Amino acid sequence: MRAGIHQQTTISAVRCLVASVPLAMCASQVNAELYKYVNENVIRARDTKIASVERFIKTSGTNLS
Repeated sequence: MRAGIHQQTTISAVRCLVASVPLAMCASQVNAELYKYVNENVIRARDTKIASVERFIKTSGTNLS
């Protein structure tokens, strides 16, 4: 099971700090993970919406041309 984004970023931040990486680099790493997570979810939501509209068009017999 995939860890939630809060747990995942917290773990990344702690690992980063424990490894004595400068704080700014740790923040940059966590921000990159959050950005990737948000992008993946936006793309997934968009694809789901497109698929549901396509299904609706196919099942309703709507001709858009």
